[in-house]
Amino acid sequence: MYQLSILVVLYNTSIGESSTLNSLLNLMVSDFKIKLVIWNNGPKSIVKLLDSCETFTGFDMSITETLHNESLSKIYNSFVDSGDAHNYLILDHDSVLSQSYIDAALHSSTNQVSVPVIICSDIIRAPFVNKLAYNQEMTITNSDCIISIGSGLVINKSVINEMRLQYGKVFDERFYLYGVDTTFFKRLNNFTDKELFNINILPPIVHSLSRYETEESGISNFRIVERSYDFGLSLRYYTAVYMVVPVILKSLFTSLNDKINHKKSVYDFKIVIKAYFTGKHYRTKV
Repeated sequence: MYQLSILVVLYNTSIGESSTLNSLLNLMVSDFKIKLVIWNNGPKSIVKLLDSCETFTGFDMSITETLHNESLSKIYNSFVDSGDAHNYLILDHDSVLSQSYIDAALHSSTNQVSVPVIICSDIIRAPFVNKLAYNQEMTITNSDCIISIGSGLVINKSVINEMRLQYGKVFDERFYLYGVDTTFFKRLNNFTDKELFNINILPPIVHSLSRYETEESGISNFRIVERSYDFGLSLRYYTAVYMVVPVILKSLFTSLNDKINHKKSVYDFKIVIKAYFTGKHYRTKV
């Protein structure tokens, strides 16, 4: 069994262009049994570039391709369902990893969910503990509510097994791209027996978060649609019924304020309402 299985999801990026994979090349991992799964999620095939993979020494490597931009929740579930590792590490293609981070990830313990500090533009963007940005002064317990992003997340096999027992699947496949990571943490926070796991904070990784990039000044229609579905589905499946209307009204007020200030709203409320009432993402087949 592998000590660590690593998933790197590529999208519109070649192997050589991925800062995550370039980081892995520079790390000392030869003393450990590690599986590396490169998952190319499109839109172009990288199979013809497989010669690049010969440089990944020290890893038992495989490549999967889904050129239609497969649901992240399905990719993540497929990865953690392999059952061949003690710990599972999820990464996107544009993170910079340090030796201290990978060392800590390799030594994640039984029953641990290990979460890195996410740094973007020299600012700590995640995790959030009880709605506050994490800082080193914090002491995290199982009773705390933690929310973070998926990249850099390490899940121990025992936690995966317990989440399957409670939820059927580790990641919620009603979510397609946006919301896959946050709903994982919401499931964790809603766990029936929180003594079955503990949260471990890992050293920082430097990450490119699309919503903080220069694109923020001109939010793409694609992101508005995806965020709107995330919002609507989260309201339906992870929000108490009595809170749905207040949350929508608060968000509508924020959007109106943005419009007054000539800012583009991050949500399309027609899509939010559609997602809430249909209960599914527009790309979900069933």
